[in-house]
Amino acid sequence: MVETASATADDLTTCLKKTFENGNVSLDNFVGFSSDTTNVMFGSNLSVVSNSRKEYPHVAFIKCSCHLIHLVASKACLKLPRSVEDKLRNIGSHFSRSYYRHKHFKEFQEFFHVEIHKIISPSRWLRLQECVNRILEQYLPLQMNFIQNVFQDPSKTTDVILITMNNKFTLAYLEFMSYVLYLLHDFNTIFQQEQPLLHTLQRETIKLLKTLASNYMKLSVLKAAKTRSLLIAKSKILMLCNSFNFSIQIDTWVKK
Repeated sequence: MVETASATADDLTTCLKKTFENGNVSLDNFVGFSSDTTNVMFGSNLSVVSNSRKEYPHVAFIKCSCHLIHLVASKACLKLPRSVEDKLRNIGSHFSRSYYRHKHFKEFQEFFHVEIHKIISPSRWLRLQECVNRILEQYLPLQMNFIQNVFQDPSKTTDVILITMNNKFTLAYLEFMSYVLYLLHDFNTIFQQEQPLLHTLQRETIKLLKTLASNYMKLSVLKAAKTRSLLIAKSKILMLCNSFNFSIQIDTWVKK
């Protein structure tokens, strides 16, 4: 970790060059650079990348694939009902600072014979999948726990949580999120390893796109299509709604 005078593009660029100099790294070996896609890093006018391109035109500047996937997932989640994400945060907050609530909830876990696991708060995006899966694992004891809370210690928050949990579509949304987040999280973990894997980026990105597209596009079209054409959502290449492919749990829920 290197401290900088400020987080401006000029100071960050200076810090980058000094880091190379202090490590006796020849700038002739500087061939690639990747970071998140914030304006100070990748902005077109004044950023670390725009500054560096002037001095190092030979360097390949690539936006962080993990951060891009994060932005894609965040944007897509805006299409889901806000109540689902609110429920995850509210449940996490409900248990976060109360030993008594954990102890009380444990009684429901034991009664329904589920694993004695703590409820997780979705504090970070990469932890969202774990949070969703934990809620799904503990759904019935959680539901019974909040039914009792509403009667014994009512509050606006617990009322909203219970209403959301009793909504039959909430479970379907969570199953959907679990399935999609698994794909995105799996892609992210590939590029969080210590060894350089830039050479696999295109292959893994195409694999992810095709996996996602296979859930709603006709396979005959998908096999013949070029990668860029996957972004075109024309009605003639899409499956009928009742033919969409997701997880087994979602398919089971739809049939009910």
